[in-house]
This record gives sequence, structure tokens and C-alpha cells, in this order.
Amino acid sequence: MCYLDILDNLPRLRLSSSQLKMILWIMKECGAKDVPSFNAFRAMQTHIRKMTGVRMELHKSDLGNLFYVNDIRDLIAKASLSLILNLYLLIFKQDFANPEVAPYIQRYPEDVAGGPISEIWQVKDGKWHDIHLDALTPSILVGHHRYYIHEVAELSDGLWVIPALWIVSKGVTFADCRLLDNDVVLAVDKAITRVPIHELSANQQTLERRIGIPIAFHETCKPYAKNIPNRFRAIDNGEDLFTVWVPVWADDVSGARSKQYQKHLNVYTANTNLPGQLLHGWYGI
Repeated sequence: MCYLDILDNLPRLRLSSSQLKMILWIMKECGAKDVPSFNAFRAMQTHIRKMTGVRMELHKSDLGNLFYVNDIRDLIAKASLSLILNLYLLIFKQDFANPEVAPYIQRYPEDVAGGPISEIWQVKDGKWHDIHLDALTPSILVGHHRYYIHEVAELSDGLWVIPALWIVSKGVTFADCRLLDNDVVLAVDKAITRVPIHELSANQQTLERRIGIPIAFHETCKPYAKNIPNRFRAIDNGEDLFTVWVPVWADDVSGARSKQYQKHLNVYTANTNLPGQLLHGWYGI
């Protein structure tokens, strides 16, 4: 069906339904195997469009004008690749499922200390703490356990911490944490301690199963308790949930002028969790 679908979607060479039915009939007469019926072929195309296509959203401007916008969630979930089959086909695949793209995706912010900044996810001297931490990736999988920011975790040396964010420094992933008193949380250290994620040994669910009761917070620590459990647990269903940085910019391409001026603005986005060097090539959206 792949070649039939390509044949049916050649740019500027559209086939009518009657022509496609004739092609299917000829294939059957020539003894080709597993030739689909016309209706089955159309059903397959509809399924592929729903599965991989980009949805269009209807919007209404303040002046009452109707316009459509590509769904930004679908755009960010795709990456472009070029295939050459005597013609160029633009095929969209999910970034995180694409083996050519996924290794280059930066999943966590990076602290470059005093080094140079060349990517959107890089900052100096822990400045990521200056933004709302819920805007960053909320959880990380270490071994078979998933750890969330705002929730209690135990380190391999027995200390309890509350991770504030996950951050990369010099190629190593760390948890920026606040230290706690064990068992009953009487105090939360406001200072940030940076811990390699491999030192995380138990998440809050494991700790509460061990002690048999929910972890109790002292009255002075209630602001931390209100963020437990992490609200993203209800969204991610135990799977990875990543923050993707999406810059938006526009370009006025109103070049055509006839009897009436034709206003034309293009609005662009990009998945800037990919390195800029790749975004300038085939990986830009």
C-alpha cells in the first residue's frame, strides 16, 4: 500500500478515484498479491492521516475573521526528513520516536557555570531556579523508580531531600535538592544541594510504604506539603513528560500586489530542544 499511497499523493499529478480503481484492477489482473479494495485503501489513508497528520484548529479574531492554525502540539511532535525516490517527499515522524533525531534532543536544562552559552537550554550559575519550576521537566526515571520535583526522595546515604529540578552539568544529570529532616519533616533547608541522580534510592511512594504512614510535614513546612503529590502525576500516567521550548516568530511575505494588496504573514515555530546546528538543517520545523 505504501507505493499506492505515494502514487496517489504525487504533487501536481493527482489521480482521480476512477483512475485509482483502474490501477487496482490492473494489479489484480496481473496476479499481484494482497491488492486492497478501493474502500480498504481509502480507509487506510484516512487512518494514516489521523495518526500522523497535523490537525487544523479554527480560530476567530477580535474583528470576527475566521482563520485556521496548525496545531502546535502536532508540529512539535514531528520532525522532517527527506527521502529521495526520484522526487523529494517530506515525511513527518515523532521526534522522540525517530532514531535519527531522538539522541540529539536535550531533555533537561543545562548549567554551563562560567562557560559559553550557545543553546536555549543553557544558563549560567543555576539561573534556572529564577523561573517557575513547574515549567521544567517534572520527573526523571532512575532505575525502575520515577522521581518527581516537589516530592520527597531518599538518597543512598539515607538523607531525605525534595528535588527542585533536574539539571545537566558537564554531561552529568543532577537533582538540585533541598535537605529535610527524616520521618517527620520539621525543617526544609532553603539552600540548594546538587546531587547526582544515581544517588537517588527511593521515591516518596516507596518511603511511605516503608514507614507505613504518609510523610507528615510540620506546620512551618506546609507550603512544601501542598505540592505533594506532584500535579503532573495525573497527566503523565507514569511515563516521561518533557518540556519542549517553542520560540515563535513571524515573517511578512506580502510580496504580491495586483489591483488589491494581498497581505500574507507566515508564523513559524521550532523545537529548540534540538541543537541549533541541526535546526538550521533538515531538523527544523
